[in-house]
Amino acid sequence: MTKSKQSDLQRRKISIANQLRIYRLDAEITALDMAKRIKIPAYTLSKMETGQQTIPVELLPVWCKELGVAIDSVFQIEKPKQREERKRRKECESYVETFSKLSPEYRDLVLKHLKMVADIDRSKG
Repeated sequence: MTKSKQSDLQRRKISIANQLRIYRLDAEITALDMAKRIKIPAYTLSKMETGQQTIPVELLPVWCKELGVAIDSVFQIEKPKQREERKRRKECESYVETFSKLSPEYRDLVLKHLKMVADIDRSKG
């Protein structure tokens, strides 16, 4: 393998490793917890996330499943619009979770507020 191809391959491996790390951090999962979830030692996870150690191909689907991401997004095939949608979906899930923890009185207040905002928005358009 030529030096150029080898360096391209190394850059690609590091890119994939960085993407996995970014998704883990976005999901607010600690390295130790992720290592336990995918059943590898924490020091191995660290080496893989920094590109110092190759990620075994059979581990990638397990890793992605734990992160709740598609494998193609790790390879950065995901389009910017898809990534934005995933972020919005995650944000909405957070709002739904917060809403579900509210007392019935506060839920009613939030719903009334949302209706008011929607009515104002409709009257402008």
